[in-house]
Amino acid sequence: MKKTKLVKFACGDLVSSIGKVDSARITEMWITKNIPNLYKQWNTKLRHDLSILNHDVDKGTPNPLIRRPLNKNNKNYKKILKDYIRICDPTDHINLIKPMLKDDYKGNRDVYIESLDKTYDIFEKERHIISNDFMYNHIIFLNKWKEDLLDIWGGLKFGISFQLLYTHLGIILNKIEKQNGHIVELMRFLKGNKKSFEGLQFEELGFQDDFNPLWMKYGYRSFNGEMFMEVTKQYDDALGYKKTFDELNDDDDLTIYRSVANLDYIMGTSWSMSKDTCYDWGARRSDNGIFHMGEITIKKSDVFFLNSWTNNDTIDHYCEV
Repeated sequence: MKKTKLVKFACGDLVSSIGKVDSARITEMWITKNIPNLYKQWNTKLRHDLSILNHDVDKGTPNPLIRRPLNKNNKNYKKILKDYIRICDPTDHINLIKPMLKDDYKGNRDVYIESLDKTYDIFEKERHIISNDFMYNHIIFLNKWKEDLLDIWGGLKFGISFQLLYTHLGIILNKIEKQNGHIVELMRFLKGNKKSFEGLQFEELGFQDDFNPLWMKYGYRSFNGEMFMEVTKQYDDALGYKKTFDELNDDDDLTIYRSVANLDYIMGTSWSMSKDTCYDWGARRSDNGIFHMGEITIKKSDVFFLNSWTNNDTIDHYCEV
């Protein structure tokens, strides 16, 4: 791997317009719906058997359910259940922010983010940054109990669960990660287990079903009385980054980019084949209208996993290496 270029950008007022892209309504949905549901789903994953339904988006046909019973005989199983609640319970975070979402709220909307050691207005920063502690606490939990969770869940579910957390983090290389390297340690662990590494290819599909009693209680739907999690590895990538990546040999060169507001973070885990994705990252992260973009050339075999997709509803393209 070699660094070939580092460029400084001034994005000016673009930061204020992109940084506030999340409206109060979207932020409220994230705090009151998405976070509680993810916490509910993880409690379900730890306590109940969940089949995995691989849904082929292109063909519209679900593949057979993958069944792997939950192993509750693990010696640390009961400790893990208690520790999950201790580390990951979002109740305080939700109760702090919910009053700030009201139109008649008169106080400031500043929230301290421990993993970043910074305070942000909840309407000035995107929701993933405001809830970075919640997501990163799951990373801490997953790393602490990784050997046991692999035994309890099996490799496929472990890899899928890491992929979901990683792609929902606001700031991956945060203060705690720089000190402790939980994500780097998990990456090495995943690469050492074939089934876990295979699970990284799958994205767990989220859904909202407020009229389904089972979903309201567990966060998952069921078929013939059996709860399942729905995943896909078929991505609609209109710009062809995934196709380009797949056609490379392991020893072929790949040029990727990374943007940061602070040069101390230029060497991190999230890069992109797309400069446009990096412009978006830099503008969102910058507090003063300035960000830096680095360019490096690596071998395809150096890549941990690729997350690249197009949202046709918003014409939004995303590529993360």
